[in-house]
Amino acid sequence: RLQKKLTKYYGLSIQRNVNSVENMKKEIMATYYHIFSTKEEPNHGNCPTGAESWWQKAIALKKDPKL
Repeated sequence: RLQKKLTKYYGLSIQRNVNSVENMKKEIMATYYHIFSTKEEPNHGNCPTGAESWWQKAIALKKDPKL
């Protein structure tokens, strides 16, 4: 299950950032750190920001922003 999630989100990161390897890397690492984050050890410093980010939308809807 985890492998499928990572494959999906890494693939999306690659597709969204074909013109910028640096942005691709940032988004992939944000996914990695987010998915292994816990309540005891949160690691969301690399999660996306802004009104269009899935992370902010989940928080605004009072949902758990897990992948």
